[in-house]
Amino acid sequence: MGASSRFKVFAKFIRSNFPNAKLVADIAGGSGLLSYELEAYGITGVVIDPTSKDTRRKVRRGLRRSEVSAGDTTRIRRIHELVENVDLSDYDLLVGLHPDEATETIIKSAVQYAKPFAVIPCCVMPSTRGKMSEEAWTN
Repeated sequence: MGASSRFKVFAKFIRSNFPNAKLVADIAGGSGLLSYELEAYGITGVVIDPTSKDTRRKVRRGLRRSEVSAGDTTRIRRIHELVENVDLSDYDLLVGLHPDEATETIIKSAVQYAKPFAVIPCCVMPSTRGKMSEEAWTN
């Protein structure tokens, strides 16, 4: 699967498996491509990612350029914070596609807020830096 198609495939998975999700926290969402793909299904994705101001500007410029050239004026909402500093109570679903070090935080936040979640990690880096049981992940 190509790098760009993974966003489309995950968005379709989210729509199929979480049909009642209308507001989705796209945690460690980087450029916002997953949130952009979710919009096609009528789902509002909000990127929660603490990237630097320069990186945000560059990503936003590149994404806007491609959106405008395609005739799309969709705006992706972004919260530039660590997910631990964001109130997730209003979201219907927490997601992470290749969220790197945020994988554990997504799962723990989902448990804390009693929210469904979907994570496709590339790697899992628990804060304990060791193996973790299922109980440890959810406590």
